[in-house]
Amino acid sequence: MVATTSSTIGYCEPPDTSTLELAQVARNDAGIIVIGAGPVGMRFTHDLLARKPQLAVHLFGDEACKPYNRIQLSALLAGEINRDDIDLPLPALGNHPNFQFTSSAIVEIDRERKTVTDSSGTRFHYHKLVLATGARAHIPNIPGIERQGVFSFRSLKDTESLYARILRSRHIVVVGGGLLGLEAAKGLLKFNTSVTVVQQSSRLMNRQLDEQAAALLEAEVRALGIDVITHSGVRSVEGFEHVTGVITRDGETIHCDTVLFCTGITPNLELARKARIPVDTGILVNDQMRTSDPDIFAIGECCEHLGVTYG
Repeated sequence: MVATTSSTIGYCEPPDTSTLELAQVARNDAGIIVIGAGPVGMRFTHDLLARKPQLAVHLFGDEACKPYNRIQLSALLAGEINRDDIDLPLPALGNHPNFQFTSSAIVEIDRERKTVTDSSGTRFHYHKLVLATGARAHIPNIPGIERQGVFSFRSLKDTESLYARILRSRHIVVVGGGLLGLEAAKGLLKFNTSVTVVQQSSRLMNRQLDEQAAALLEAEVRALGIDVITHSGVRSVEGFEHVTGVITRDGETIHCDTVLFCTGITPNLELARKARIPVDTGILVNDQMRTSDPDIFAIGECCEHLGVTYG
């Protein structure tokens, strides 16, 4: 979950012409496989089936649960909504009889045979393939990140683990003062836990706000009872097996028992790279969201278009 431009399902990407193109070129007896059941993969699947209700579409998700809207994980963590409220509805089989959904990670793409293989070793043939593999939480490579009490905040599993932890936490340091970090910090206050946000930039939400707006935001955040430290990242996480504190880049020690990293995302490129599809920061696509392989597309946070990644 990251700061994005406004969207009803919470994602940002270049103008999507791939949905229309796939609906036009795919035969009714040929399958389209979509890898990734996050908001982008789900939105794409719904849009594609709205154009071609009888199309054979197989959607794969790599989490052991139904698709959900990760944008609402902060609200779930804060107890503002229930677990069922974040579910994303799958296409109805009554309207789309050739739609399938499988909770299984795809581990290999065979471009020559036009197949994908899941974690159980089962192969599936495709006519066209759409990569919506998204991104994972970026954790800085600093000493101590392996200690118990260090968390990221990207998936439902992350949220459940963090929720179990904060019930007994006294002081949480949130590393990252972007939208996700601030949403998480606000939600954590509901558990009567002390919260400190450490931001590397000189201001909060530096990618979205100028100095004046960021100063107003910081005042509001502090008024909620959240401590804010700007212009100072985290140099290391201290402790033995468990977290006892962090040391900031200017040498200050902050005693805490939990550290939550909200420090951006890293696109999931491994599947494309293994299939020898060109990647840079993201999976390289053209204006039609097509990769170097004419039968493989990439959309959402995993792709890179004209040197820009989205998310």
